[in-house]
Amino acid sequence: MLLKLDNLIHKNYIQQLEKKETEFRNLQLQINPHFLYNTLETISSIAAVKQAFIICDLCEKLGENFRYSLGKNYGELVTVMQELQHTQNYVYIQKTRFGNKFEVFYNVEPELEDKMILRFILQPIVENAIVHGLSNITGKGTLEISISQENELLVIKIEDDGIGMTPEKVEEINKYIDSNNDSPDEKRQSIGIRNVNQRIKLACGNEYGITIESTRYLGSCFTIYLPLMQ
Repeated sequence: MLLKLDNLIHKNYIQQLEKKETEFRNLQLQINPHFLYNTLETISSIAAVKQAFIICDLCEKLGENFRYSLGKNYGELVTVMQELQHTQNYVYIQKTRFGNKFEVFYNVEPELEDKMILRFILQPIVENAIVHGLSNITGKGTLEISISQENELLVIKIEDDGIGMTPEKVEEINKYIDSNNDSPDEKRQSIGIRNVNQRIKLACGNEYGITIESTRYLGSCFTIYLPLMQ
């Protein structure tokens, strides 16, 4: 009986510790964004006094991106325009970082701007195109983001003229993003693409998702197929 009582006390103690840890983590999640936004506003104010207006712009874009990423005032579904605005903020930051090493062109059918899509599916693909496709090329690259309708599909294309990939590499990544098994070789470079692809399939069905086409030294094209949602 003493042993059972000791086990019960120990179990209750562990549960209380876990509860306290969960409460602490939740409190951190509330404090950290607030602290971050205040810090960004402080940096922006100092930059404005010093007339370093590019820093003001970067702080503004970064703050908006954090709000969007954390889901503040957003649900799981957002409009095409909201997702595009988040991506444009990200692109602005990256263009500043890479010294305008690339140009970005947007080709969006106006009637699709209010259609609903999953939140946070465009920026990870654009990030992959910039970091792995355009950042290491010689000269200035281009990235085009196109959003169109094909029958009852919403089709998003992210095309770059970066370093591209071999057919073997493309096949490897396509298999990885469709697989439920982790592959250490591809995890670092493609986990963001895989995450988006898996989320689309879980939310919309296996007939939707991402396909990848690429030619070595000529660039890559990532195509996202989604259902047309009002």
